[in-house]
Amino acid sequence: MQKIVETPIGWICKAENIEDSHSMIDGVSDLVGPITHYGSPYNKNTFKSCFSNPERFKNFFIYASFNKNNQPLGGIIWVKDFDFSTKSKLLREFIWISKDPKTSITLFKESIKDVSKSYQFDIIVSGNSEENVKLEKFYERQGFKKANYFFKKT
Repeated sequence: MQKIVETPIGWICKAENIEDSHSMIDGVSDLVGPITHYGSPYNKNTFKSCFSNPERFKNFFIYASFNKNNQPLGGIIWVKDFDFSTKSKLLREFIWISKDPKTSITLFKESIKDVSKSYQFDIIVSGNSEENVKLEKFYERQGFKKANYFFKKT
């Protein structure tokens, strides 16, 4: 893992290889416990399987925040994407989880700064699957525009 920035609480690290991504996924999953997205539970082994493919791994940016005792505090995964209709390079949030809002916001901002050093994107796409009003206000303060979408669990 590469430490990208020191925070008052600890560190933010980036996964440099597949083993790092697995370690971060295990640590963050154990921290937050079961998570749901669009009403369905996540499976950490599915994530690990996804990032075990080197071709797929190179399209993702995986970060985690740790306290000074190297215990995970949260994680965020970004994915490179492309919108053919607008010919725009996207940086799309794949998942963002944390139990502590302060470290989570720092993780969000610092990970974007780090990604921008190696991937020049036109648009950042981030979501709010749990209808969290505080999260919506945070996005608005960061200059994000709200886009409505619908989903149906079958």
